[in-house]
Amino acid sequence: KTCALQAGSPALNTGAGSTITSDQRGFRIIDVPDLGAYETQLGGTFAFGATGFFANEAGPATITIKRLGGNEGTAIVRVTTQNGTASAEDFTARPDTGASDILFNDGQDTATILIQLASDSVVEPNELFSVKLSSPSPGTTLGAISTATVVIVDPSSTSGDTKNPNL
Repeated sequence: KTCALQAGSPALNTGAGSTITSDQRGFRIIDVPDLGAYETQLGGTFAFGATGFFANEAGPATITIKRLGGNEGTAIVRVTTQNGTASAEDFTARPDTGASDILFNDGQDTATILIQLASDSVVEPNELFSVKLSSPSPGTTLGAISTATVVIVDPSSTSGDTKNPNL
């Protein structure tokens, strides 16, 4: 068993000279190791800034990712897309590969990505696709809002809610 270190503990970041690379749970060491079997993970928790995002057809969808509860060290989280009523012709997909990874620098707690949307001449109702967070780097986790819906609004259509940015 291990015990988590509390904020202000004298054991935090005082294992200078140690050559260990992970604690007894397998979590990586961030900078100077903590003393004992437990390395405090201050990399944070990744979550979307909202459960849903609206964007007009042909404009980019602006997606906000937050890093909560800690922003120590560099960290990566992957953002992928999944078709809904919107398909590959409606937006630029983000595959489940390293090409979809988002880098957070040390101290960074927010990132914004743009997903390009396509325009067509067809008047249509709102279309949906989802974005998903996955593959957080060691020392970080996924938060409660790790999946969100993107609504593509056709400005020439009169159907659908175009005023509620958070679904």
